[in-house]
Amino acid sequence: MKPLFFTAVIVFAGYLASAQTATSVQNGDFLNPLTWNCTCIPLPGYNITVNHTVTLDTNFWVPSGSLNIGTSGALIEDASQRGISVTGGTFTNNGTFIISRFATTGGTVTNNDSMVIKITFYNSTSLTNSKFIMDVDSFYNEGTFINSAGSYFMADNFWNNGNATNSGYVESQNFLNDLSFMNLATLEATDFANYGTFDNMDHIHGVYNFYNNGRFTNCSACQVHISNNFLNSDSSLFDAVTVNDGFIDVSYDWLNMDTVYGSSTGVFCVGDESTNSGYMTGNFSFCDVNPYNPPMLIDYNTGYFDTNITDNNCMTTCMVGINEGVVSAVDNPDGRITLFDVTGRMVFSTDNRSGNLSNGSEITAYFQNRLHLPAGIYYYRITGSTWFLNKSSRVSLFLIK
Repeated sequence: MKPLFFTAVIVFAGYLASAQTATSVQNGDFLNPLTWNCTCIPLPGYNITVNHTVTLDTNFWVPSGSLNIGTSGALIEDASQRGISVTGGTFTNNGTFIISRFATTGGTVTNNDSMVIKITFYNSTSLTNSKFIMDVDSFYNEGTFINSAGSYFMADNFWNNGNATNSGYVESQNFLNDLSFMNLATLEATDFANYGTFDNMDHIHGVYNFYNNGRFTNCSACQVHISNNFLNSDSSLFDAVTVNDGFIDVSYDWLNMDTVYGSSTGVFCVGDESTNSGYMTGNFSFCDVNPYNPPMLIDYNTGYFDTNITDNNCMTTCMVGINEGVVSAVDNPDGRITLFDVTGRMVFSTDNRSGNLSNGSEITAYFQNRLHLPAGIYYYRITGSTWFLNKSSRVSLFLIK
């Protein structure tokens, strides 16, 4: 009878733990009973509500029940590097949550306010971010990750091996997609690598090197800005496919060793060498603007290059690799010209120095002297009058080498 009695005690204790609630009544340590209305130490499986500033002085596990941080609450680790594991139940943050390690393998996790994960963040369940998740060193997703509209997610290393949808802003130094990623808003990634399926439905910027080994699709109204090199290649399975129906600019080298396809709305702008040893098909525009003289097609081709690919839109869309001698500012000299780098940061404006640029020759001189800016792709916007920089569009880009 002893084993049966022991088993009954375990089951009964588990039932009590899952039914027990603990709500903070004052600031204090997690392991201090006086912090909680139950005058107890919350156990795994409790329904826990944090409405005060509670210091997490232990590692913790959420197998069931709930851990809820209220709008006035904060759960912050002590001087040690603490961790929380969620394997069931619910974890909801409506306040402030700061910890070194956070792992979610079951249940649901929702962030509605501010989370800081200092070291590692692992998710293989349902994770929804509706506000701020910041300062993550390494994030690995094998579950479902939703970054909602208006939200911000920042991780130095972002590895997606699950299903991810970004409707807000994702920022990463090293971005790797191994399965499925849908970008509906803004992604900023220094080094970008795709081995799965990536659909860009809006804007990718801040990219230094871009590598596609899977299937990458850029929609007709979408943009990708790459400040260094582009590579589309799969040396083993030969199924790297880049579909560009929108706009992709590359400051330096462009190399295709597999398949690139695009429709008539698609444009590639390349600032330095371009090489194709794979398959390029469709009727998109390909603009290699080094040198800035038509034809602006591929530099080196040993593969298939569809004759329907043209440089028809290069002079009116690209404006990369612009030579100093071709810049001219004409018409009404009272307009304003503003220059942005690839991150969208304004780097020059007629209003940002003592006295506005008042005539076409001054603006021409600024461009001809390259504005003392570092090499890269820049965007100009002209407002207030009709200006032309060797073209009719008022918003375009050019390359400073």
